[in-house]
Amino acid sequence: MKTNTSSSTLYLTCSKTPLEVFIDCLVDKHYESLIIEGQASEEELKEAWNNIYLEYASLMQQNQVNEVFELIKEINTLNAKITLVDTCVRHLSHNYDQQLIDVLNELRLRCNLLQGDNEETAFQKLNGVISRAKKWLVEIQMAEVKLESIQETEKNENPRDYFYDMLMVISKENGYHAKSSEITVYEFCRHINKLNEKFQRELAKNAG
Repeated sequence: MKTNTSSSTLYLTCSKTPLEVFIDCLVDKHYESLIIEGQASEEELKEAWNNIYLEYASLMQQNQVNEVFELIKEINTLNAKITLVDTCVRHLSHNYDQQLIDVLNELRLRCNLLQGDNEETAFQKLNGVISRAKKWLVEIQMAEVKLESIQETEKNENPRDYFYDMLMVISKENGYHAKSSEITVYEFCRHINKLNEKFQRELAKNAG
C-alpha cells in the first residue's frame, strides 16, 4: 500500500516495497529509498520503515516480532503525544483555551496558564510545558535504539549476502532470475517460507 502525505508518496507495506529498497533501509539506513515521489520528514520515513519492518518480522515468523510490535507502538504513541502538545502550545500562544490546558494537564505536563497572564508570563509557562514534554523525545530515542539493536541481528558480516544468496536459491528453485529490484519483500518472504517448509518436509521424510 502507498499513501499520500502532505508532500510525498511512500512505500508502506511489504507487498509494495521492492526488496532492494528494504535492503537499503535495513543495511544502510537509507530511509529516503522509501520515497516514491515528493519529500518526507525524518519522522515520516522512520514510521514507514518501522511498519514495514514489523510486517517483515511477522512474515518471517521471527521470535522478536512481539517486542518489535511493542517498541513501534511505543514510538508511535509518544510521537502522537508530542504532536498533540505542539498543536496545543501553538494555539495557546495566541489564544487562551481551557480545554487545551486540560488536555496538557491530563498528559501530566502541569500547564498552569491563566487567562490573565501577560505575554511574557504565558511564554515562560508554555516553555515549561515544552521542557517537560521533552522527556518523551528521550524515551523515543531509547525505544529506537532497542529497535535498531533488533534489526542489527539481521546483519551478519556480509548483510547483503544473505538476501542475494537467498535470491539465487529462489531463482534456482523457480527457474527464473529473481532480482531484488523486481521482487517485493512480501514475495521474498513467501518464497523463503516455502523453501523452509520444503526443507522441513525433506528432513522429516529422511528421518522416517
